[in-house]
Amino acid sequence: LWERPAAVELFESGEEGFAVNSGVRIYGGASRYPDRSPKKTFRLVFKAAYGPSDLSYPVYPGDDISTFDGLILRAGYNHTWIHWDPTQRSRSQYLRDPFARANQRALGHASPRGRAVHLFLDGLYWGVYDIAERPDAHFFAARVGERDEGDVSWDVLNSAEAIDGDTEAWDRTLAVARASDGSDASLTALEALIDLDALIDYMLMNMWAGNDDWPSHNWYAGRERSDAGRWHFVSWDAEHTLKDLDANVTGIATSDSPAELFVALTRHPAFVERLSARAV
Repeated sequence: LWERPAAVELFESGEEGFAVNSGVRIYGGASRYPDRSPKKTFRLVFKAAYGPSDLSYPVYPGDDISTFDGLILRAGYNHTWIHWDPTQRSRSQYLRDPFARANQRALGHASPRGRAVHLFLDGLYWGVYDIAERPDAHFFAARVGERDEGDVSWDVLNSAEAIDGDTEAWDRTLAVARASDGSDASLTALEALIDLDALIDYMLMNMWAGNDDWPSHNWYAGRERSDAGRWHFVSWDAEHTLKDLDANVTGIATSDSPAELFVALTRHPAFVERLSARAV
């Protein structure tokens, strides 16, 4: 009910860019509250009710993907100059989250791309924003499945809540993890449900960065809705990273999260060896 029609234009150098009608929504958590932040994050929704059902434009230069069913205009909240906490304002820095996503890509895994833009809303300048991909079924089909969304459906979770598909496969995965006994058979069962190397790299990246605003929230996961589907996790909203040299989040075991799966897997000596090999 809060979705509104919008006319969206991107001005590039020269004559490039796009102009398209779309839907727009407020997006985010704590930053929605007026007393927390005057600068809002927006979600652009492309669907036939407003105009084209997809945006066809190379939003990220040099990237192979040029079709999007939605984009996030990230305002930035934590460690920004508009934050209500003076300590966070004094450490204002807008690169932590894009850096975490870029790190995950550098490790060889799908992660939402972004780029900085200046945003004008109804002619009023709102500041620097980051246009980021939303990790939904369209994203996972294109980035992980490497095929059109229409070829296969996906289960996609935002902090354990389904935004595409449902949570049935996630619940089964948690049940297998919780019953894990360290045997080869239980490790094989988990490997059939989770891309282990992708999970290892995702966990190592967040631990290395000292992400202390995760994984109780701020994570997305996706899997093909098929017998061969395995869970992949992507970095999101990693603004509380790289803050202190002595930050240590290696002991996290948050229930109903990728950390719970990770802890269950560390009961298996073969997985620990695999983890150690990738960590070095």
